[in-house]
Amino acid sequence: MLNERITEAVGKIDTVAKLKNKEKASDIIVRNNNAFFDGAAVLSGIISTCSLVRYRFGFAPDQEQKKNIDRWCKYARETFEKREAYLPFEFRKSVKEISDQLDAAWQQFISEHYSDIKDELIIYRAVAVNKQEVNLLLTQLRSCDKWSGLTPEKVEKYFEARKNAEGLLQSLNLDDEILSFLKLVNGNQATLSDLSPNVYDWLKKEELTGSIALSIKM
Repeated sequence: MLNERITEAVGKIDTVAKLKNKEKASDIIVRNNNAFFDGAAVLSGIISTCSLVRYRFGFAPDQEQKKNIDRWCKYARETFEKREAYLPFEFRKSVKEISDQLDAAWQQFISEHYSDIKDELIIYRAVAVNKQEVNLLLTQLRSCDKWSGLTPEKVEKYFEARKNAEGLLQSLNLDDEILSFLKLVNGNQATLSDLSPNVYDWLKKEELTGSIALSIKM
């Protein structure tokens, strides 16, 4: 009787151990799959965004980034074919690093090649009567400052806002002297000596003389 009970207990322990091992193996598979699909989502975003900005902005990853993107694309295809996620955590970490690198490179690119309109709008906003319109244009122009979250809709709105901003600035007939003066006003550095006849005539024409306040330095 005792031997039977011992044998039964051993059998139950063995069954529990097998179930735990099976549960542990299943948990590892789940974690691996989750890591792989997290990485795959980031990689998919990288590819679609690269295609979008190359066509609309002329931006492309550097050679090292292209090499790594190609490597992980090949890895993802093989993983789907084999239906087994190997190196999933390295994959997720690497594509996140690529995305971060592209974000930094994109911000530098957009600052160097597409910031002119934003800079002029910010300068003009200091005296603008239609500040709400200017702020809306700036918001739309800044919507593409970050790599993450870029979409075709955002890009279309960006170029529409850029076109409207260019039209607004062209209608103002801003020359370098006027822009320099407005920049000084924006930084609270303008003095009477900066208010040339050309600048004053422009302010009168645009009905902005009441928007300018010059302080006396003590």
